[in-house]
Amino acid sequence: MNDGIKQLAARIRNLFSLGEFQKRYGDGTIQVQTVFGRVVEKKEAFPYGFKAKAKKGKVMVLCQGGNFDGVEVLPVLDYEGGPELEEGDAALYTESGGWIVCRADGQVELNGEVKAAGGSFECAGTASPTGQGCLCAKPFCSWDGSPQSGSKAEET
Repeated sequence: MNDGIKQLAARIRNLFSLGEFQKRYGDGTIQVQTVFGRVVEKKEAFPYGFKAKAKKGKVMVLCQGGNFDGVEVLPVLDYEGGPELEEGDAALYTESGGWIVCRADGQVELNGEVKAAGGSFECAGTASPTGQGCLCAKPFCSWDGSPQSGSKAEET
């Protein structure tokens, strides 16, 4: 095989490389080691609107043009844990068991402690009292007896 074909084959082979997450630095840079033993330190390239800080896992390293000088580190991959998914579902999840699942049929499932950080919440319908569960939609406030109804919660 001539040198030109060998170089092209090496570039194609090096386009994508798996690596192992090693550590995270305070500035958001992570250190990974590829299956070929190369150590790369770079910030992960996340899609718009998504960010995560994994503690462990595999990493996909993209070498633009098959050249390690133009490397991008794609988010840490995790093959373990997470909720059960059906075809068409999507999920966000953590190692400790918190998750949000968007089901293909339009349902959204949530597992974990929910903390409202501020703002408001509005639902399409009106809350109806069931008398069961922690959010039983009681018709009257337990503290001051004021009526509770409507579809919006202000200043949460």
